Amino acid sequence: MKIKAFIFLLVFGSLYTNAQDIFVGTWSLQNQSKEKTNDISFSLQIGNPERNILYPAQIHITSSDFDGTYHLLLVKKNYRQLSISSNKFPVNEVPVSIGNFTKALNGSFDVEVDKKGVATCSINRIQYPQKKTKASSPLSPRPSITSFFSSENFVLQKISSQAWEDTTIYKILQPQKSPVYYGIIDTLFVSDKIMDVVFEKNKDNDIVSLRHNSNKLFDLIDIKKKRENQSFLLDTGLNLVTFFVDEFGKKDNSNPHIGLDFGVNKYTLDFNKTENQGASFIVAKIFYRVNEEDILTFDENTTRFNTIQIPKSYFEIKGDKSLKEREVKQIGNIITNSKNLSFAIWDDAVEDGDTISLSINGEWIKKGFAVKNKPQFITVQMNPGPNVITFIADNLGTIPPNTSVLEIIDGKKRKSFYIETDMNKNNQIKIFYEVR
Repeated sequence: MKIKAFIFLLVFGSLYTNAQDIFVGTWSLQNQSKEKTNDISFSLQIGNPERNILYPAQIHITSSDFDGTYHLLLVKKNYRQLSISSNKFPVNEVPVSIGNFTKALNGSFDVEVDKKGVATCSINRIQYPQKKTKASSPLSPRPSITSFFSSENFVLQKISSQAWEDTTIYKILQPQKSPVYYGIIDTLFVSDKIMDVVFEKNKDNDIVSLRHNSNKLFDLIDIKKKRENQSFLLDTGLNLVTFFVDEFGKKDNSNPHIGLDFGVNKYTLDFNKTENQGASFIVAKIFYRVNEEDILTFDENTTRFNTIQIPKSYFEIKGDKSLKEREVKQIGNIITNSKNLSFAIWDDAVEDGDTISLSINGEWIKKGFAVKNKPQFITVQMNPGPNVITFIADNLGTIPPNTSVLEIIDGKKRKSFYIETDMNKNNQIKIFYEVR
């Protein structure tokens, strides 16, 4: 057993050292011995992940009398498992819908790599004890398809390492734009760096895990047992906290839940909520903002901007008429006493090839700046009085629009902004440098 585990880690590790994500690519159904699945074609396409954790994916399944395509979210549990979202959004179903039978494809995809480097994944189902409500009634359920989703133990083999790409991928990763709930709750904005995990009273012996970004906070614990609250530190900016159910308890309406306490802000991750019942994970996107006393002064109506006429040239990029014709969206004002400020810029979603250009008062700071998941830093020198920073999309990447996060740093003070530009719209920030 130890030898097999060593071989897996050796092969798996070599794939990662070659910058290859083992999960990303296309996985196809292998030949099945059971006659009832011989007419089914099934493929799983996985795209590039957000923060190496959230994987947008697409399922395509066909038989002699059915063709269906579904979008879903996969979340990394560990180096070999991807947890499957409860909801799968039907992009296409012909000739009829099969209703909510896709929910039965739950649990996780488990990856294995053999000695030759061939990667396969199998379905590891998680059983939910609550009595199933009757599925929404499709006109004519396809028995082979519904049976496949609910009971077949199948194996997929990786046939391509090319990441799945689609113009709608961003909707899977952004809950406010998703057509269905994929398991990501709306982004929580907090100003306390300490996150307390509160073990509230749970009635059943559910086995659960909790991860913060790529770190295990606790793994495979029985949540019914009494535990002391635990404290963890958030990273500055975006944090991903994922609550997994590894095994549901025996009782109906099993409802594992924990509390997240950020001082002023308190939230509960609860599998008893209707949208989470029977799901295998809940993802919380938590954006940590530094305490109010540490942020830069920010006031849309500050008299410093109202009483000083900013020259029109500050809002233009010299020598490029086409850029001047774009719409301008003001996203904030800042007052500083520092001549030099640091800009940290990164992509908080999927790194998709976005590049931007930045100018200050009509002069270029950077052109063709590639936005990465990892923050990149630029030092910008202010002129006394008003300054205008303009953010311009050079392209839309593979997932429009061109988006990024900007954090302006002045010593211990900092302020974050969400940048969203396209080929018709620029973003601008006014910075008033008050010399003392």
